[in-house]
Amino acid sequence: MKEVVEVAYGFLELYHRQEEEGILSSEEAQERAKEGLRRLRFGPQGEDYLWIQGFDALVLMHPLRRDLEGKDGKDLRDPKGKAFLLEASQLCRQRGEGFIHYHWHHPDDRTKVSPKVAYVKAFKPWNWIVGAGIYAVEEEIGQLRGLQEALEGMASRQRELLIHVSTSAGQVATAASQVAEASQQLAEGASEQASSLEETSSSMEEVASMARSNAQGVQEAKGLMEENRAVRAKTKASLERLIGAMEEIASASERTQRIVKTIDEIAFQTNLLALNAAVEAARAGEAGAGFAVVADEVRALAQRSAEAARQTAELIEDMRQKVDEGKGLLNTTAEEFSSLDERSAKLGEIMAEIAAASHEQAEGAEQVREALERMDRVTQQVAANAEQSASAAEEMKAQAEELRRLVAYFKVDEGSQEETPLEGQRVGYGV
Repeated sequence: MKEVVEVAYGFLELYHRQEEEGILSSEEAQERAKEGLRRLRFGPQGEDYLWIQGFDALVLMHPLRRDLEGKDGKDLRDPKGKAFLLEASQLCRQRGEGFIHYHWHHPDDRTKVSPKVAYVKAFKPWNWIVGAGIYAVEEEIGQLRGLQEALEGMASRQRELLIHVSTSAGQVATAASQVAEASQQLAEGASEQASSLEETSSSMEEVASMARSNAQGVQEAKGLMEENRAVRAKTKASLERLIGAMEEIASASERTQRIVKTIDEIAFQTNLLALNAAVEAARAGEAGAGFAVVADEVRALAQRSAEAARQTAELIEDMRQKVDEGKGLLNTTAEEFSSLDERSAKLGEIMAEIAAASHEQAEGAEQVREALERMDRVTQQVAANAEQSASAAEEMKAQAEELRRLVAYFKVDEGSQEETPLEGQRVGYGV
């Protein structure tokens, strides 16, 4: 019975597609669908039929009771007073399809009333309900209803399970979408980080190269400072020797000055002696005339010796002063040179420290560069793994969507769970 209704449903879908494609108008499609189902029969004797009603219980097609077509079926009741068409409308509004139970007259004997089971299904594009019913023996109705209740309970549990599966599939799809998005963002971020790490590694290579160049330059400067220190040491030794020579010259000048002073004193004494000799010669008269001449000559020589000694003393004094000045300048130069030597030694120590620091900087930069390369490899691996995770998440999302699509084949919406048909349990047919 349910299969017959499903066949009829497919028949309605066929004409509805022709309506949508513009092959038939809405009126033509619906009329042809009615006439097609009007002629459809089933059952062992080919006496069972289908009917069509609206959601408002309006009878649209009844193959055996044309007098009912176009009439409101809300008030149409079975012999026991049940408004079965209204029940069919309410069932399809709530569930979309299902079974109804009522009593109806036998077509061969209007006085005979038997229980009947019908299956109805909503065709929402046209707001139609198509149904088909079969007669059942009274004594087996209780068993059928008990079985139906059991099957409906099982269907309810299945519906709950399917709802849970559908919900879980939706959650999995959402989580997979979030994982895919996060993985994609992680992959993009890792790729950008890998690019930044490559640039940073290149920059660190330049820093390491410059540090090595600095270390080499500082090392060369340190060598020059060593050479300069050796030259300064020689110059300092030369200055010390020059100062010693100046001191010796000053000492010799003092001794020469004393000698010149002695010569001046001797010249002064000789001059006095010559003067006395001249006085004695004058007293001697003619006898001392020759001696007087000699005394004058001696006196003249003494005077010239005294003058020469005086000039020599002046020259020595001037030379002594200049030697003192030179000695003072040399001492100042030696002190400044000593200070320069100390500063140069300090500069050498600083240059050595700079050289050591540059060497350590070069080694540190090289270690940083190697660490950056390792980080770059790890980051690239993370990016690859993130892309694989994104791909796996997309695949999981697709599988979850496929699971939801498969679950969607079942009626799991609230109030539309599928009831278990009673076909296979029918015991009789009738009109």
